[in-house]
Amino acid sequence: MGFVEEILSGKASLYAQWGALISAILLVILGIVTFLGILPFALIALIEAVIIFFCEIPFCIKCCPTSDRFDNFVKQVLDNIMYRILLYAVMTVLMWLSLLMGRSWLILPAITLTVVTLLYTVAWVRKEDRVTSGLTGGTGV
Repeated sequence: MGFVEEILSGKASLYAQWGALISAILLVILGIVTFLGILPFALIALIEAVIIFFCEIPFCIKCCPTSDRFDNFVKQVLDNIMYRILLYAVMTVLMWLSLLMGRSWLILPAITLTVVTLLYTVAWVRKEDRVTSGLTGGTGV
């Protein structure tokens, strides 16, 4: 199944995965941009991006050496949608808190992470099975 069919599938978890990947890219770029301005939140943004990449792209966990503890954490997040919602909610709150430190470019990932959290919540309410994009090494729709 191609990318267009995946987008037209109506699966909230698939949209959340793509939103999370967009958020991770924004976190990396804007974390580097704000590195000198608000160092603690820039570091948090970069750490969040790494966690998102490992949780959303199954290939990353296989090709990158990680500890057993981190692998177990990622597996819990992959297997339980409530953990996933909680993880993204915490990430969202941290990015919104970065705005209290003054003007910050991290508002963009804060918005996208909010949308991702809401999409995973919609998927949980609908009781959807987790669907991952075929383009990221997942099963596809």
